[in-house]
Amino acid sequence: MFSTFKNDAQNFIINCQNGGGKKAFSHTFSEPFFDIEIYDELSSTNDYLKENLKGKERAVLALSQTAGRGRYQRKFFSPKNAGLYLSVLIKRDLPIDIAFKITAYTGVVVLKAVQKFCNQTPSIKWVNDILLNGKKVAGILTETNINSKRKCVDSVIIGIGVNLYGNSFDESIKNIATSIERETGDKINYLDFALEILKGLYDIDKQILKGDYINDYRKYSCVIGKEVLVSQGEQNFLAKVLDVLPSGELKVNKAGEEIILSAGEISIKLK
Repeated sequence: MFSTFKNDAQNFIINCQNGGGKKAFSHTFSEPFFDIEIYDELSSTNDYLKENLKGKERAVLALSQTAGRGRYQRKFFSPKNAGLYLSVLIKRDLPIDIAFKITAYTGVVVLKAVQKFCNQTPSIKWVNDILLNGKKVAGILTETNINSKRKCVDSVIIGIGVNLYGNSFDESIKNIATSIERETGDKINYLDFALEILKGLYDIDKQILKGDYINDYRKYSCVIGKEVLVSQGEQNFLAKVLDVLPSGELKVNKAGEEIILSAGEISIKLK
């Protein structure tokens, strides 16, 4: 199913690396799967899909991003040919409560892909960071469009950034970020890695409803049982992480009181 795509896509990538004129590539599969578009450069794969919501479900990859971003508009370092910069448009009617589980499920998919290709065991730092040997190797940004009249989520954009190659990072993140190549010494296959993630996301709604992923999320969590520093708005406080709930929320003990923390409101730094 994927051989023709991989051959054509690889030729396009080589063309871009050699400074060729073609800047975009697209492929539609004969069997049910995401359409895939690859660009030499975009400002942001998430922003591109937000501006082009019409059409079928599809995945957009860029060999570089000029304005890659993560949660809270933080810059995501996206140099050319150094990482997987991928966004996926899901256009299905989803219950509103499933929206908060999408990032957690995607985290498990990305973690397992990293684990498979680098033969090491990564961890998940709630809610959207994948760590390899304690440093960030991947991040996830989920943006949903809620239809208030129909009371459902009618589209989701899942942005995924994975540091694949190289040892050089922006000064602001050089002590906290890493790449798969840096940790393993191996240059993994870009297209095989991308397809591994996309195969895990294609039936995302069914897998989330099954609920099995949350056990893997807990298994690979690096915060459960740890004391962490929580930043919530203007407040900072210490708490002990008790569990990740099926909703994707975090249960913590704050000064003897159990409270629930929701994604999108806080950031966590391991103490």
